Amino acid sequence: MTTGELIKERRTELGLSQRELGERLGVTGSMIGQYENGTRTPKFQTLCKIAAALETQVANLYGKDVSFEDGLKILDKTIEDGKQAEAELLITAVEQHRFSVLYEVFSRLNGDGQRAAIAAIEGIAAHPHYQKMQKGEAEKNG
Repeated sequence: MTTGELIKERRTELGLSQRELGERLGVTGSMIGQYENGTRTPKFQTLCKIAAALETQVANLYGKDVSFEDGLKILDKTIEDGKQAEAELLITAVEQHRFSVLYEVFSRLNGDGQRAAIAAIEGIAAHPHYQKMQKGEAEKNG
């Protein structure tokens, strides 16, 4: 689902109109409509405010339309601006988004496909090039 679809889904779960959600955020209902129909994409900071107004985590609104690269650009800018708390939220959102995409794709596979996917991921994870650096290693190399 896209970010807009996820916003709409959560808004309707709470029984809110676009106007009511807009009032919570200090924007118009038509702005919410633009987010929901994909005409506009909320910035990360706005998405955090929307998530708070919808009583959910920002990761639950992080749709497939937000590319990994865009997430990294937002993360870089957030860190550059010295907003560590927002950066940590974004890292969590990006990781949760990755897991949700992985789960969605994995769940479409039959048993044989799931076993093959696990074997492929284990093979990738065993390769040093794809492994995360441990904290001490990052400090030595940085």
